[in-house]
Amino acid sequence: MLLVANGSVLTRNAQTPFIPNGAVAIDGDTIVEVGPECELKAKYPDAEYVDAQGNLIMPGLINCHTHIYSGLARGLAIKGCNPTNFLENLEQQWWKIDDNLTLDGTKASAYATILDSIRDGVTTIFDHHASFCEIPGSLFTIKDAAQELGMRSCLCYEVSDRRSQEKCDQAIAENAEFAQWAAKERRDNDNHMIAAMFGGHVTFTLSDETMDKMAEANNSLTGFHIHVCEGMNDVWDSRLNRGGISPVERLLQHNLLGPDTMLGHCIHVTPAEMDVVRESGTWLVNNPESNMGNAVGCAPVLEFFRRGIPVCMGTDAYTHDMLESLKVFLIIQRHNAAMPNVGWCEAMTMLFENNAKMASKYFDRKLGVLEPGACASATPYLRPPRGLAGRYREELIMSDIMRPIPFSQLMNCIIEEHKTQDAIFGVRKMVTTNQEGALPIFDERIETPFGPAAGPNTQLAQNIVASYVAGSRFFELKTVQVMDGEELSKCVNKPCIVAQDECYNCEWSTELEVPQAFAEYVKAWFACHLIAREYGLGSPDGFVFNMSVGYDLEGIKSPKVDAYIEGMKDASGSDVWNECRTWALANLDKFEHVDAAFVESIPARVSNSITESTLHGCPPAEIERIATYLITEKGLNTYIKCNPTLLGYEFARQRLNELGFDYIVFDDTHFREDLQWADAVPMFERLIALCAERSLEFGVKLTNTFPVDVTRNELPSTEMYMSGRSLFSLTIEAVRRITEQFDGKLRISYSGGATVYNIRALYDAGIWPVTLATDVLKPGGYERFSQIAGEFTDLDGKPFAGVSLDAVTAIQTDSLTNPLYKKPLRPLPDRKVAGKSPLSDCFTTPCRTSCPIQQDIPAYLAAVDEGRYEDALNIIIERNALPFITGTICPHPCGRSCERAFYEPEGAQIRASKLKAAREAMTAVLSKLRAQAIANDGERNVAVIGGGPAGLATAFFLTRAGVPVTIFEARDSLGGVVRHVIPEFRIASDDIYHDAELCLAFGAKVQLNARVDSIDGLRPRGFTDVVVATGAWMPGSAGLGEGAELDVLEFLEAAKKGEKLELGEDVVVIGAGNTAMDAARVAKRLAGVKNVRLVYRHTKKQMPADEEELDLALADGVEFCELLAPKALNGAVLTCDVMELGEPDASGRRSPVATGETVELPATTVICAVGEGIDASLYDAAGVEHDRRGRLAATSTGVEGVWAAGDCRRGPATVVEAIADAAEVARAIAGVDFNRYADCNEQAGREDTCYERKGSLCRDKRNCTKTRCLGCGSVCEVCCDVCPNRANVAIKVPGLAKHQVVHVDGMCNECGNCAVFCPYQEGRPYKDKLTLFWSEQDMENSENEGFLAVDEDHFKVRVAGTVRTVSVDAVNTGLPEAVRLTIKAVRDSYPYLLKE
Repeated sequence: MLLVANGSVLTRNAQTPFIPNGAVAIDGDTIVEVGPECELKAKYPDAEYVDAQGNLIMPGLINCHTHIYSGLARGLAIKGCNPTNFLENLEQQWWKIDDNLTLDGTKASAYATILDSIRDGVTTIFDHHASFCEIPGSLFTIKDAAQELGMRSCLCYEVSDRRSQEKCDQAIAENAEFAQWAAKERRDNDNHMIAAMFGGHVTFTLSDETMDKMAEANNSLTGFHIHVCEGMNDVWDSRLNRGGISPVERLLQHNLLGPDTMLGHCIHVTPAEMDVVRESGTWLVNNPESNMGNAVGCAPVLEFFRRGIPVCMGTDAYTHDMLESLKVFLIIQRHNAAMPNVGWCEAMTMLFENNAKMASKYFDRKLGVLEPGACASATPYLRPPRGLAGRYREELIMSDIMRPIPFSQLMNCIIEEHKTQDAIFGVRKMVTTNQEGALPIFDERIETPFGPAAGPNTQLAQNIVASYVAGSRFFELKTVQVMDGEELSKCVNKPCIVAQDECYNCEWSTELEVPQAFAEYVKAWFACHLIAREYGLGSPDGFVFNMSVGYDLEGIKSPKVDAYIEGMKDASGSDVWNECRTWALANLDKFEHVDAAFVESIPARVSNSITESTLHGCPPAEIERIATYLITEKGLNTYIKCNPTLLGYEFARQRLNELGFDYIVFDDTHFREDLQWADAVPMFERLIALCAERSLEFGVKLTNTFPVDVTRNELPSTEMYMSGRSLFSLTIEAVRRITEQFDGKLRISYSGGATVYNIRALYDAGIWPVTLATDVLKPGGYERFSQIAGEFTDLDGKPFAGVSLDAVTAIQTDSLTNPLYKKPLRPLPDRKVAGKSPLSDCFTTPCRTSCPIQQDIPAYLAAVDEGRYEDALNIIIERNALPFITGTICPHPCGRSCERAFYEPEGAQIRASKLKAAREAMTAVLSKLRAQAIANDGERNVAVIGGGPAGLATAFFLTRAGVPVTIFEARDSLGGVVRHVIPEFRIASDDIYHDAELCLAFGAKVQLNARVDSIDGLRPRGFTDVVVATGAWMPGSAGLGEGAELDVLEFLEAAKKGEKLELGEDVVVIGAGNTAMDAARVAKRLAGVKNVRLVYRHTKKQMPADEEELDLALADGVEFCELLAPKALNGAVLTCDVMELGEPDASGRRSPVATGETVELPATTVICAVGEGIDASLYDAAGVEHDRRGRLAATSTGVEGVWAAGDCRRGPATVVEAIADAAEVARAIAGVDFNRYADCNEQAGREDTCYERKGSLCRDKRNCTKTRCLGCGSVCEVCCDVCPNRANVAIKVPGLAKHQVVHVDGMCNECGNCAVFCPYQEGRPYKDKLTLFWSEQDMENSENEGFLAVDEDHFKVRVAGTVRTVSVDAVNTGLPEAVRLTIKAVRDSYPYLLKE
């Protein structure tokens, strides 16, 4: 076995893409395991060590198209070779070379090509050979060289008519003979290194007869490898000599296409040929550098991808460096598209995914990835370039080092921030606790029964202080173990925390060295005593520090961990205690309520209790030995932290599935290896007795985090630890079982999904103390503790009196149905806005950015909060012509992007607030509306065809701007689909009427029952512009045949009119969008209908309908038939194919695949709701170009004076998207500006209101009357909230309107939590924000833009790659002004942030 190690591992595995200090364990030619070197080295001690010498370890690259015959052509001079086009290039150069290539030349070319490829990291090639001088045996000659050098090779010979019939027949025979040999090799050798395709040159050198011979000789042994449309010669030949049939169609006719065939180049293929390629499953291979060199054009790869055609990447032997090809691909595609932001995803997919898939087809092994079971390609170690792996390594290993700050700086930060900002480490909501109700525990007292769990929130002194001032009084300190500091850091990949919903982490104990951890805890202990007295936050003796140690007895007995335990029991003799005491006594003048006597009275016993933490798989005997040692030898009150695995695999799997967490992957390994219930119970009984003998307290900590697999690229690890709401039901079940077993007498310290919603119930049940981690890693951060403290103002000081089984059972029962603990049917939305977090002025409003009309949401929410409903509605209708409709049925993408949704699912109640403003103020506002005069040429007169949402909104915006508009509506009333189709129970007719009334307020004319059949027919009537807004009403089809399906729009319209509908007892709705949900719910209400079934080929999670529509349909009793694909309707029986979800692709999506089984459903009526189509007849008559579905790329149609808006442009879409189109038309026709209220979004003067809302969840939604908007545009600071180490600081900067975020490098361990919640898609505040460095070394080890204090007036500053030393008082520093002012503000107003 080999262990390739001491390098950075780039796996190309989506779950664990990068492992710094990684290793790859290889047995034979198969990868056994990939992971951190420290883990694998311990696991495989006998493996032969292969030293990568700090370089990059990566999978071998794959070249899907090369030419060995050109291997010796570099620098070759050919007389008379001066090509001016592609054909001349072939004739004068390449054909001359292969005409003279012997078998010896072929072998030499093979050696040269393969050696060059290995040098460039390529370990698999697809070669397309030609040597017309000597054809027979040429592929076998290459095969021999490839086997000798270890190159995995798929070979073929390019058949061509360009020489003689004899040569053509020899080429066919060589392909056939080699394919037969390769097929036998494939059967006989599971690890075959040689494969075959059947080669063809280009279609213009292949006759129809030759193509038939190729197909016959191949006899379905393998796929074909053919050049197609590299130059225009193939196209001209097909048109002139092949009866006009296209090159690709020729290949189709001769059976040369299919899933195993690969076509090279395809530069000049038509859209029709692309459809043939896609439908046949054929693969393409692009060779960008060769295409540029041969001047043949740019292949339409972006269009190939859009159409779903798989494309690989090759080099055409122009180079052997695949990364060079990747770079050139980006250049040519971006140049061709005239867009600098395209091609990256396609390039990555081609080179790293599709090439590997193609290779796996032919070699029957997983290639192109480093993961267990994959083939171990022999690849050189590539020295990582500074810009890629080198930078990644530095970011993850060197700049993640935390620098503990001296006690003097800690206290200066506290005192100065409290004095100047009335906050401490960003916590504004400081809590004064009820001292009289303090609860006894461990012969100490705690004023609140909660605090931070052992983890990121108790790692540094400032974390603990922040928790204390927010109301925490029980602190479970981060676990200490014998492996620490740099040794541990190498095993912890970064980022290491993802807390977007349930939380995952891949770190476990303190990253500091053990003595440093001890010092942090002592500093925090001393600081909390001082500020308790100084600021009156509670009794200085009203909190408890609880140690946590692990993970084996030998490590706990080690000198450094033993010294830690003893020091925590009595810190009086330590250097850090002396540091704290000396500073406090020397700085008494900084306090009002602290004197020398108080300082001297601070107890040196920092902790007399401990939580034993053990790794998964720790034997029961070892757990008991550790606990016994801590009790008997150390005399400590002891808790044992138990794992959720106590519950058993079947229970845990079933429970998580029931609650919607079925996507979380784990097996039964830990359940088998961890502490078992049968061992735990007698152990606890023995330890209870042991503690009782020594008057110590014993309890269990429920529970540890839950180990699960990384499957969706959550973190750069293979395993991670789950916590949060997904853990709650498991943990409370463990509590129930322990309570039942021990009759409520065994004390339980709780951690597992606790929040403000359940913590009081836990306490009332007798479960305390309670520690939290996940909850305070979310927006609001430590201030969530402040709200939790409010739950405990009435404590009575009574000691632990047992745990109530009835109360615990009630909590457990509630956890099974309470939405707080259930995953929504649909995956959580991406709340990000595009781009990277700016260096300065980063605050943004995700709600506005994600809204198609950029509604001024913060502005109108503020007005609604203050009861200014007229103002709110005026703000709304500035951009939104349909406030009632969008206040009712809008899918509200704004709400999905709302930062408040990290507090409550409904976010800031954006849609509801809009409807409230409309209902409160429409009467008043409507009477005051007046048309606005604009600079108009006086000749514009607009006809709008269609009176649905798009048409109404267009009329509103244009008439408000003074442009006359006439609406032509084919039906007898306005409103379109909303009026005629959407059921009354979803939106009231009165609401639709109010919006229509609003849209006509400025004098738009309306002609009802006026169908328009020709755009041109409106011109003579004086209309200068025509806006098509006719919707999408064409019926879709599920393919069941004419008359078998009832169109959904026809059905809904008839139902809304009240027509009598006889559907029979069993109705089946095919589809899963909002319209399908409407149809199902309407059908459910009709007389005679007993069962309504909704059939969909995916699962509920993939249904396109809004989640609230899904929930309503389920509540109405609609039966969801998932993973069924309609096949045929026979009488009243619908036959469906049974589908199953296939393997996840790179994005994690699992597509449905047929199982071969069918089911039959009773179906007296089948309603088809699979998407409506566009009637493009108006477009066709007017010469408007559109795609095959009738869709237009923009509102401007390309025909002068003709515009399109809404569903007739986009296909079935949303009302708000129709309004967006209407606004775009109004901008184009009348120059309308919608920015009247844009500045109001900043909410100037409301910062205090926004700060007050941070950290406070809505406990009772009935009484949460305000919108709860957090004012992200003016007060975001979410990266500051969620940073456990307080490494992101928001500061006031004179001269700048908004607070600026400064990142303090020395406080950051790059956990990545701030990136999770940053509203920017690519936002990483710990990398993006202006960074304050504390040392020259830290600045050098980081690539962040930032600054370092040189002296009192000068700073070393790095911005945009340039480093300069400047005086920030100078005006002409060369720095961006915002940067200069920010650094100056740190120096002048926040000097305590600078390192002492």
